[in-house]
Amino acid sequence: MATSPALLTYCNETLYASDLSLLEPGKWLNDKLISFYCEYLENTLSESATHHQRLVFINPDAVMMIKFLAGEDLKESLSPLNVAGADVVFFPINDSEDHSAVGGTHWSLLVWIRARQEFLLLDSHKGMNERASLAVVQKVVPLLNLPNTKVTVNAMETPQQVNGSDCGVYVLALCEYLATHTYEEYSKKLTLTPTQVAAKRTEIKNLLLTLAQDAQVKKPNSQE
Repeated sequence: MATSPALLTYCNETLYASDLSLLEPGKWLNDKLISFYCEYLENTLSESATHHQRLVFINPDAVMMIKFLAGEDLKESLSPLNVAGADVVFFPINDSEDHSAVGGTHWSLLVWIRARQEFLLLDSHKGMNERASLAVVQKVVPLLNLPNTKVTVNAMETPQQVNGSDCGVYVLALCEYLATHTYEEYSKKLTLTPTQVAAKRTEIKNLLLTLAQDAQVKKPNSQE
C-alpha cells in the first residue's frame, strides 16, 4: 500500500496528505491534526498572551500515556512537560481504551487552571467523555505539586455538535478560545456555531498549506 506523501513536519509532528484530507467536512480529526494545532497554539500564543499565562498543551499521545501509566513511570514521562509549573494545561481527551493507539470515537477537552485549582470538562457531546476525563484527573493531581490536593472538577456548559464528526474541531476551537482569554472570561457562556466550526476546518487546512509552502520555499536556502 502506497504511503501518503508527507506534507509538513512541524516541530515533532509530521503530517501527510491523508491528514489534510480529514479537514474536509464530515471527516473525523485524528490525533496528528489535534497534536499539530495544539503545538501551533502553544508556540504562537504563549509568548503573545496578554494575561501572561504559561500555557501547556498536552498532545493526545501523552494523554493516552497518562491514562495507562502509573507511579514513577508516569512522573518521569511527564517531567519534561512541566505540567506542575503551568498556569493552564490543555488535555485533549479521547475515549479509546486501547493503550497502543489513540483511536477512539470521540474527542473532548479537559483544562487545568492552577489559580483556581480547578479542572474544567468541555464536551461537545455532553457527558460522553466524563469517565475518560476523570481518569486523567485522578492520575494528574498527584503530579501538580499542590499545597492542598483538594481540587474541583466542573463540567462547563459547552456548545454541542450537530453531527458525529466535528468533536475534534470543537476541541481545537475551544482550546484557542480559552488560550486567548483570561480566567474570568472562562465563566461566560461559550458560543460556537456549526458555521464557525466549518470555518475552523478551512482555517486549519489553509494554515497547513501555508506552512508547507513556506517550508518548501526555505528548503533550498537551508541546503546552501
